[in-house]
Amino acid sequence: MDQQTSIQNNLALAPYGEAFSRFLSMKLKQKKVTYPQLAELLEQKGIVLTPGNLRNKVSNRLMPTSLFLIILEVLNVKGDILSEILTMAKEIEDEA
Repeated sequence: MDQQTSIQNNLALAPYGEAFSRFLSMKLKQKKVTYPQLAELLEQKGIVLTPGNLRNKVSNRLMPTSLFLIILEVLNVKGDILSEILTMAKEIEDEA
């Protein structure tokens, strides 16, 4: 893949990454869970990550899907998660 295509891909994906980050940050606030607490919850599932590492994954919008899903599980997030994230992405895209 050439550099221009990579740049175009990153621009097209940006609203989705931002929506993911906002969604997860919002859920942590709603559940009143800090990054150190999230790290402890994940450790109970056998996943060892530092609070700083988790914070970076969220703010940099880079996280394996499997980690995202287990975070949703430990936070006990319910509902139409995909619809929420896609709605946020559309709103972000419209703002640009």
